[in-house]
Amino acid sequence: MQTFECIAARKSIRDFQRVSVDRDKLEKIVQAALYAPVGMRAYDTLHLTQVTNRDVLAKFLKMAREEMGDDKADPIHGAPALIVVSVKEPTHIAFANAACLIQNMMLEATDLGLGSLYVCGIINALREKAAFKELLRLPEGFTPVGAAAVGYASKGAPAVRLVPNIVTKIDCI
Repeated sequence: MQTFECIAARKSIRDFQRVSVDRDKLEKIVQAALYAPVGMRAYDTLHLTQVTNRDVLAKFLKMAREEMGDDKADPIHGAPALIVVSVKEPTHIAFANAACLIQNMMLEATDLGLGSLYVCGIINALREKAAFKELLRLPEGFTPVGAAAVGYASKGAPAVRLVPNIVTKIDCI
């Protein structure tokens, strides 16, 4: 897939098949994150946690439901893989760096025929909770700030969108 086709095909998936993602595909997705631009090349300020263990995902889901006060909530929409990005210090630059990693992962997932979803709200709601950090087995001093949920879309691979974003204004000066 060409770069622009991949960008146009990427969309947020909110209904994943309950099928595990092949290890080699997950490895490629994680590798894509490692090529993201990071301010001042401070790659040592970032940490990735790849969660595919069903028990760990179930514990995450339980924590999320408790936090949201909704016993039916599923912020990862059944995705069989969640790749969490954590930072040493949650500054605006760290959030931007994490976003770059997550975007790269979502584009690689699209290129591999997988669906993805940027997971941010619940990660940030849980980020200071010791139990969440323990669940992720984070190194000391790291804080989760965002994630990519990845899996096979229930309706198949995303198709290239025919209509671009026409809401964002563009000024040429």
